[in-house]
Amino acid sequence: MKKKFYIFFVLAVLCGCLTDDINVPLEFNSSFDLLKYLEEQGDYINSREAPSLIEAAEVYMNLSHYLIIDVRSNEEFINGHIQGARNVTNKELLSFLLTNNAVSYQKVVLVSADGQESAFYTCLLRLYGFNNIFTLKFGMAYWNRSFSQIWLKKIKDSPLKMNYSFDNIPKGQLQELPQVFEQINGNIEDLAKERIAFFISRGFIDTMNNINEAEVGSTMYFVCYSLRNLYEQGHPPNAVFYLESEDLKSTKDLQTLPAGREILIYDYNGQLSASVTAYLQVLGYNAKSFLYGACQLIYGTVTGDLDSRTRSFIFLPEEINNFPYVKGN
Repeated sequence: MKKKFYIFFVLAVLCGCLTDDINVPLEFNSSFDLLKYLEEQGDYINSREAPSLIEAAEVYMNLSHYLIIDVRSNEEFINGHIQGARNVTNKELLSFLLTNNAVSYQKVVLVSADGQESAFYTCLLRLYGFNNIFTLKFGMAYWNRSFSQIWLKKIKDSPLKMNYSFDNIPKGQLQELPQVFEQINGNIEDLAKERIAFFISRGFIDTMNNINEAEVGSTMYFVCYSLRNLYEQGHPPNAVFYLESEDLKSTKDLQTLPAGREILIYDYNGQLSASVTAYLQVLGYNAKSFLYGACQLIYGTVTGDLDSRTRSFIFLPEEINNFPYVKGN
């Protein structure tokens, strides 16, 4: 009989960590095996590396050394792109990297319009095994002002901001993982990579640009995934706090996420939430990313008293670069 992963969760806490040998005759389902594999491969989403942002200035200084892949539509690419960039669709992305020896490059930089989509693919490719993949911070919108409108029209305060809460909303109850496979018929690495490849090919589609904050709590499990200071500045009344790089570990609060409910995730700017969404989808959760994050919920608040670390999370019009770009294919 297959046992539920929360049995292992309790044992893991008692015995120390996920990778400890536990001499208990339990047969685990494939959801557990998938989770165990991803954590043993470096646990990217709970590392300090996610979402692997790279500054526009660094990319500009290394145009001849980095492989730059633009995942926007061909029309957007033709209207302006970074010199030397290759325009590759998400359906071709994995095969392009595999056939062009991407691991030989010092860094491979994914570029999207606003940094959201590229962060999603960066996470999936990191999970696949490409440890040199990075996402251009804020995308083309930070590369040159010609492309910044996609961000500039989003930074604002929610009309419901006055009703935001400062209370700590409790997490959900511990429950089993989503079912990904009925049983494992092959190597877990092959199955994991096959699943990751599926989500890369499917694309960055599970997103929300606008939310009905008055109703979202009754239909979705709303997650603020960030540093605690973001949550403490006020949040939609039903938002639940999860500490980045910590609370989604198997030995922490991952299994407080509801397996049978939509999960909507926001952070400061949408790039980390896009990365987390990718990870959770691989695990079988019905997760969505709230585009642009707190920058379109409480922009006036988060820009009111910027410390050096918080400043790096916020889209700031005065920091848009003026790096050159080219048109055409």
